[in-house]
Amino acid sequence: MPSEANKVEGQTGSTCTQSGPYRSDENAKVIIFIRKGDTFPPGSTGAPTTWVLLTAPAA
Repeated sequence: MPSEANKVEGQTGSTCTQSGPYRSDENAKVIIFIRKGDTFPPGSTGAPTTWVLLTAPAA
């Protein structure tokens, strides 16, 4: 899990800046792969959510 210093996340409707598996803050069981340049989707209930990258970029 990335540290707070290099945490990568995005809000529903914003553009993804780092490809990888993301976990929904709304429901930790929801994990999806989002590609760089794609738009972050709403959460599993259709409401806006924050998506957090599960793997940190290489240093």
